[in-house]
Amino acid sequence: MIETYEQYASLKSIIADCEAKLETLKPQILADMQSNDSLPVEAGNGVFSVRTTRTWQYSPELTADEKRVKESKKLEEQSGAAQIKSESATVFFTPSKVK
Repeated sequence: MIETYEQYASLKSIIADCEAKLETLKPQILADMQSNDSLPVEAGNGVFSVRTTRTWQYSPELTADEKRVKESKKLEEQSGAAQIKSESATVFFTPSKVK
């Protein structure tokens, strides 16, 4: 069974390396696409496109309301008034630090 753990750890390392490389390529692709009017680009086995996302700044009143709701939820969880709707387990892997 230890081989399964080793294989998992190895794959996680490969994925992390690939994700780091993807993050270095993403700004280059975005810049190229924006200079070409963000037209879709077919490459490999898919299509690249640009999607714009927005973040919002809410009023102080709404932010305060959200904070109160969050605190109230936490109190209900701690007191037992809130009921667990679902629960699941997942595997976490923390790589050793390279020395």
